[in-house]
Amino acid sequence: MMQDKIKIEKLSDQVFYSHTNHKCDQPILGAIVGSSAVLMVDAGGHEEYLRQFLNFLKERNAPENVLLVLTHWHWDHVFGLAGYGNQIIAHSLTFARLNLLKQMALNSTDEKCWEKLGSQEEAHSYLLDLARCHVAWRDYGHIPLPDVLFDDSLEIDLGGVRCRIERVGGDHSEDSCVVRALDSEVVFLGDALYRSWGAEKRYSRKRLPDLIKRLVAYNAGTYLLAHEPTPLNLDHLLHWQNVVQKIKALDAEGGNVNFETLRKSNIIENATEQFFLELMGPIYD
Repeated sequence: MMQDKIKIEKLSDQVFYSHTNHKCDQPILGAIVGSSAVLMVDAGGHEEYLRQFLNFLKERNAPENVLLVLTHWHWDHVFGLAGYGNQIIAHSLTFARLNLLKQMALNSTDEKCWEKLGSQEEAHSYLLDLARCHVAWRDYGHIPLPDVLFDDSLEIDLGGVRCRIERVGGDHSEDSCVVRALDSEVVFLGDALYRSWGAEKRYSRKRLPDLIKRLVAYNAGTYLLAHEPTPLNLDHLLHWQNVVQKIKALDAEGGNVNFETLRKSNIIENATEQFFLELMGPIYD
């Protein structure tokens, strides 16, 4: 299948990102460039997207030593690895999930094996998502496994440019990691701020406020959420933190937390908060 040409933008002399493509659920890819190495953030859903980004870096005379970190295990962030031959970094939970999926893809003939990954409803929802994007789940069998693993965090010096990879978890995927370009004050969020991916997409009362609080504490200038068309900033996260606090207060009063009650309570105050509530959806549990 012919893939669209990706658009790549520069955030600083050290940080670049590609635009998302909603037609095929293609997320943002990132690159943090030092004097001795490059750290790619995610591989995307097709090897052609990653190849285009690597060619872009080569044309800019970036270092040939390219590392790649995965923010989590979902197909649209890992299938691009099929044509990749360099070092792959991942959280140990990401490795475990990809290793299981690879073995399932190579050895199983029954889609019910997907229930090893969660409930029947979660497995069905994920398989439907793959089918919608015309992707075969057995492609997990074609990707190389990560060879550098970490548990909590990992710091990398790319040659005068410092990066920190941290597992933050969240509702979307328990292995979700963020990648911080410390010198440029840029944070690649992956899908960490999105809802769970099962049949009932939702946030939890505990995880979401804690996650936003942690991201706000980074005090970064730019936050890149993997499927959003434009970068975010600290003000966006502060707005969202305020919205969540208001929702928690409403919930404590015994209110039914949905769009209608949020509107009546004047919690939706501007476009930024509306954007976040659209991400949240009506279910908050």
